[in-house]
Amino acid sequence: MVGLDGAGPWVAAARAQCGDAIDQAVADGVDVINYSVSGTTTNFVDPVEVAFLFATDAGVFVSASAGNSGPTTGTVAHPSPWIATVAAGTHNRNGAGSVTFGSGVTNFGASLATAVPLSPLIDSSTAGLPSAPAGAAAQCWSAGFNGGSPVLDPAKVAGKIVVCDRGNNARVDKSLAVLQAGGIGMILVNVTPNSLNADFHFVPSVHLADTDRPAIKAYLLGVKAAITPLSVEARVPEVKMGRVDITVANLAYTLGRAEQIQFSDPYYLAKEMLAVKASDPSTHKADYKGKRLASTKGSTSELSIKMNGSEPVTFQDTGSAYMAVQQNKALGMVANTMTITKLVNQSKTGGVELKMIKEPMAFQPIGVGMKKDEPALLGKINAALLELDKAGEINQIWAKWLGPTTEFKMVREDKVVPLSELKFTPLP
Repeated sequence: MVGLDGAGPWVAAARAQCGDAIDQAVADGVDVINYSVSGTTTNFVDPVEVAFLFATDAGVFVSASAGNSGPTTGTVAHPSPWIATVAAGTHNRNGAGSVTFGSGVTNFGASLATAVPLSPLIDSSTAGLPSAPAGAAAQCWSAGFNGGSPVLDPAKVAGKIVVCDRGNNARVDKSLAVLQAGGIGMILVNVTPNSLNADFHFVPSVHLADTDRPAIKAYLLGVKAAITPLSVEARVPEVKMGRVDITVANLAYTLGRAEQIQFSDPYYLAKEMLAVKASDPSTHKADYKGKRLASTKGSTSELSIKMNGSEPVTFQDTGSAYMAVQQNKALGMVANTMTITKLVNQSKTGGVELKMIKEPMAFQPIGVGMKKDEPALLGKINAALLELDKAGEINQIWAKWLGPTTEFKMVREDKVVPLSELKFTPLP
């Protein structure tokens, strides 16, 4: 067999030479000639077409490319009846793809897949075998990646399109896992900002961005994801009144809040920190007992000020609290570690320079807030947080926004654990 492949201006300039090459191949006794070069659409006596006629007469099977033009009339190259003219592949050539859900919503991403009809959809995190390692199902590990043991349950996956999270194993290994379990397609979703890749997968696949993930997860749960911005003091009341289902924010556990809503297992033990002017000689929080300290209204920062015996001066936003210190309306301000770190750095380039008092004003577990007496929702959220933690995804998110390469330079040392396992003094 001989194959010829090419394109460009040399084709027109070397028709006769191509004919000579075809004649020589026949003389050499080849059985098949594959010619992956476009050609004439009308001229049956073109040198290449004639050379293929002689090759066919000699018993050689000839296949040739139909070209990349079209799909309008008269755009097929090599129309001669003695040639097996082959059209371009039906797979996606531009690397773009989309997923249309039963709700009618379409998400766009990267793909080389052919279309798959509307089919059942399943979240891989709910389709794992009982023996699968934590996080393996969500990331769709193949049997090979898991030491020879399958991860996805064929009884749950067969005949379905599977939603898989990016991470740990190769992207194409995930589609292999779907194939091994009898799945017919895969939606690969980034869990953090990352590239979109049109890979050659084992099943038709589309790769979507991390920003599509919340809506997809909500669709799988049968709910519609909607983000409602809330002020600090409104977060708990809105959940309590059922206007929002969950609050995902810098929401600290306090005894007062726990009487109104329920909290998930915490994923971070935060610290309330005090920032004062760099010229202030004091170094301990006790030095500020009875002093005016600024914070946002209704926040745990305000509670920590009261617990310290200081006088809270509250504002609607952190920026106003910061300006209160700059304008001598308060001796210092209290906020979480990342906020204070950012504001201290900001003060070094303008205004009055601040410093952070190293001793925390208070410790506070951070979790997801939801309405009381909803055990099923609490269980789902706790399971999801634990899965994210074991898979390393919380650490990835942390590193991107707060880690050593950011202005905060913070290292996450916490794990998702039940609140009862933490040692801290709850804020009132």
